Amino acid sequence: HSLVKRITSPDFMGVRFGASTFVRTLLACTQSLILQPPFHQYDNQGRLPIHVILSQPALTNLGLQGERRLIKFLLRAHPQSAYIPYQTQLPLRCAIQNGWPCHDIFTDAYNIHTTTATTTFIPPPSSITQTYELPIHTIL
Repeated sequence: HSLVKRITSPDFMGVRFGASTFVRTLLACTQSLILQPPFHQYDNQGRLPIHVILSQPALTNLGLQGERRLIKFLLRAHPQSAYIPYQTQLPLRCAIQNGWPCHDIFTDAYNIHTTTATTTFIPPPSSITQTYELPIHTIL
């Protein structure tokens, strides 16, 4: 969570070495053989990394392509996160409210399922496991 917060902070300077060099750092995080994948873990507020990013305004130094690449990376690392709400809001809604240029990425993720998207997820420790049935028109 600290890494994605840092990457999306307005004063992040990691783009000096190339527009998408931050992706290599994120990939390195997924290579751990000891730790659980970091993009599947909840923080102490019950948020996944995608929630942390999309709940803040899109004021990064990553640029349009970098911001889109970051969201694509997180969805590839943990596809179910597109369906996991935080404070009753799905990531797509947070993205639109905060100006993240990725609504089409979420729409594509949701369109994989023709009429209903069903997912079971591992909730934060204080929650109860649930299965959500989400019709596409409800998601959008």
